Amino acid sequence: MLKQSYKTEKDVRMKIRLLHLFVILHFFKGYSSIKVAKLVHQSDSIIRRYLHRYNKSGLKRLKDISSPPK
Repeated sequence: MLKQSYKTEKDVRMKIRLLHLFVILHFFKGYSSIKVAKLVHQSDSIIRRYLHRYNKSGLKRLKDISSPPK
């Protein structure tokens, strides 16, 4: 369902939020950041930044997409 929502979503901000959620869900399923990166066609470093952002401040921080992950 999440993957389908991502594919059909037209709002770019929402697509990014869905991507973040997808990354977190797969990471907690036991996938490595490298495996998740391959699934979402992103670099491993970007995935690790998303996870760091999530670990630091939770979903609240992922909603703030005005700046790239640091």
